[in-house]
Amino acid sequence: MRHMRKFLILLVMASIALPIASASAADASWTDKIKVGLEARVRNESQFDYDLNAKAEDKDNFSLLRARLNVTATPTENFRGFIQIQSSRVFGDSALSGTFGPGNTARGIAADDEDIALHQGYLDIIGNDLTFRVGRQEMIFGDQRLVGALGWSNRGRSFDGVSLIHDTDSHKATLFFHLIQRNAAGTTTLALSPLPPTPPALVTVTFGAPGNNDPMFFGANVTLKEIGNGLDVYLFGFVDRDGQTINPAKVQDGNLAFATLGFRTKDMPGDGIGYDLEGAVQGGENDDVGIMAFAGHVALGFGVEDASGLKLLAEYNIASGDNPN
Repeated sequence: MRHMRKFLILLVMASIALPIASASAADASWTDKIKVGLEARVRNESQFDYDLNAKAEDKDNFSLLRARLNVTATPTENFRGFIQIQSSRVFGDSALSGTFGPGNTARGIAADDEDIALHQGYLDIIGNDLTFRVGRQEMIFGDQRLVGALGWSNRGRSFDGVSLIHDTDSHKATLFFHLIQRNAAGTTTLALSPLPPTPPALVTVTFGAPGNNDPMFFGANVTLKEIGNGLDVYLFGFVDRDGQTINPAKVQDGNLAFATLGFRTKDMPGDGIGYDLEGAVQGGENDDVGIMAFAGHVALGFGVEDASGLKLLAEYNIASGDNPN
């Protein structure tokens, strides 16, 4: 059996948040309606045999820097704007250089350089318990096993699209539609239009157009706050019809489309017994190959409040994987 090893050592991590001012009363001046935040993180990594090639002794040590500056503006109680600028760098290399460019991992490092870029930038329109958000935004559901901001990555993850959020004491529901990648040959449309004689309260939703090949991610996540210690139920969909042939030996149409249905519930107190459960099933198609998969997570914990936050945790994870045929 080939001997492989890969080690990651975290030496330094620092995060700083500097709220300068925040919105208060409706008659406050503009300086009281602005909040500014700064985050700076430095991480050192040592990797051994990073390309998983037992024939060569590959190792490297490098430092990553991520800096984020954000501004939140709340001119009125019904409007909120948020913008977050990010610089993601590897010490000693220019951003988007040939060494760390997309698709090139010459020293086992992902393409995490992007110099100055927009990590988030969105507008919220707020009415009572309902928020409509449009722009580039992070998406965080549960423990981020399926959808999250990928904070460990030096670049992180955000999505371009729209979200509708309904947040009350009993539940929080999020509907979203995001464009994952813009392909020049395709167009993406989201149409909400009543069709006579359909009542105005009912609408039809149309995603995309004939010939569309832009990958789209959409779905819903509902958190039921009053059921047990909280229950998350989600349904996600992904469609990518790029028309590319992945394996010429087979008759394939280059289509990827699947849906994921799952749930999650968690209660991990600082003292006593806790649990964390999550399960999901997925179905769809990848070219001419059908997708039917599942994944599960079970964790049991025991916290000791008088022992400075000591917690013992045991967990089990299972995933079906896929069929290479």
